Amino acid sequence: MNGVWPICWTGIIKARRLSFIITFTFVQNLIIRLTLMILVTLSSLLLHMNVQPYKDQMANRVYTLSLLVTIGIGLINLVKAGFVEFLWDLEQGVETLGTLN
Repeated sequence: MNGVWPICWTGIIKARRLSFIITFTFVQNLIIRLTLMILVTLSSLLLHMNVQPYKDQMANRVYTLSLLVTIGIGLINLVKAGFVEFLWDLEQGVETLGTLN
């Protein structure tokens, strides 16, 4: 499989980046955006681990590590975005209660 895949793999990398750009452009909700980006990266990681597209095993390991770090950063930001969204909803609720009195 290694003979053909490095040529096609650049298209897969570009498609992942294009999906990031499209998601960032058209999805306004931060939690949904981060979730979609994590899912795209996770699917890219699973495909990469299944195919192992590069002849050099070190390159495969580095790319796998890069995808894992990207997923980790996305998960950390997803948790942070959840807290920010919760606190924003909480502040809106407190302002609403203040106007009811």
